[in-house]
Amino acid sequence: MYRFIARYHLEMSKLRHLQVKFWKISFYLPSENLESTSDLENLDTCSTLLISLDQVENIIGKIPNVRDLKIRLSKAEESSGYCNMSPLQSLESLEVSSLPPNNVEFSFPPTLKELVLEGLRLSWSKIQLIGELPNLEVLKLLYQSFMGERWDLTDGGFIKLRFLSLVSLDIVEWTDTSCDDPSTCLQKLLFTKVFELKTVRSCLEHIYNLEEIMVKQWTNAVKSLVKKIEEEQKCCGNENLKIIIID
Repeated sequence: MYRFIARYHLEMSKLRHLQVKFWKISFYLPSENLESTSDLENLDTCSTLLISLDQVENIIGKIPNVRDLKIRLSKAEESSGYCNMSPLQSLESLEVSSLPPNNVEFSFPPTLKELVLEGLRLSWSKIQLIGELPNLEVLKLLYQSFMGERWDLTDGGFIKLRFLSLVSLDIVEWTDTSCDDPSTCLQKLLFTKVFELKTVRSCLEHIYNLEEIMVKQWTNAVKSLVKKIEEEQKCCGNENLKIIIID
């Protein structure tokens, strides 16, 4: 059914919104004869599109001006594991999942304001590329989006990030190389099921704009980390930081 719908819509050049809203259901565009179908140049929002890794370039070429996109990746037998989203120069919101998880490499357009990742099994060394996105305001890292125990945050990244969510990750240490510039834009921070977390970046204790930290399904170690941040924030004059701890 979803194959038929996709084929039909490919001929609707004025289509602006294409969404499948049922939970964990996606649609896909037929790869055969794709080059002979019309581009959806007016398409603004699209979700959730199932894409084989070996067809990424061909598929996104059909939706060149999409602004809000949700995709689910499937791995082809001869796929390189590389997903280049850079050609989408109007893209502002992107959600990418790969379930079951696969090792995938990425390139993103500089226009991105919101990014949600799940199941990509990226190394934490790759997050620097995300930090270089000049307009990124919202980042949600979900289950197995990144693998490894240590995230070393380098200077100069995430210059506009306002909201960060870490969910179901095996991270133990989240550190920064220096605290020379604590004037980051970060306002809200969410920890969910980060049971192994033992260390957080020291700059969190001094970020001027921090408004809220929410913790869901926590350990005592995570709770202690958050309380320490709260105490240090108060010492720096921030009496309005809201701490929300949910069992």
